[in-house]
Amino acid sequence: MKPDTLGHIATAGRNRNAAQELLTLVTSMNVQPPLYEWVSVMAFYSAVHYVNAFLWERHGLAPTSHGQRGSYIATLAPLPSLRLEYRQLSSHAWNARYVHGYRLSERQIRDLLDINLPYVEAMICAELGVSPP
Repeated sequence: MKPDTLGHIATAGRNRNAAQELLTLVTSMNVQPPLYEWVSVMAFYSAVHYVNAFLWERHGLAPTSHGQRGSYIATLAPLPSLRLEYRQLSSHAWNARYVHGYRLSERQIRDLLDINLPYVEAMICAELGVSPP
């Protein structure tokens, strides 16, 4: 496996772990409404690195924009099978960064961390023959 692929996998795992830790912290903070939307940003960037790992390892591609990555997800097998989960992560992260007053509920962020991101992680790691970090 290429060194940069392993780097993307490691970064994806680090971002996933940071998102989970941030969720714990946000839940205990006395900030209202809770900052769940920022957890979605970290979760999304975990998914970005998983996809980048696959694209680099299998196709030698290093996307330079979210749009370019999205095009690869839409067209390069088997990535279309994770398109919905990735899109949900992407949409929430984009809204968190750019939409004034955007909020996520605890249920929504837990779904992103417990369903969407693990789906992306499992599919990419299975395709690359690696264990999740």
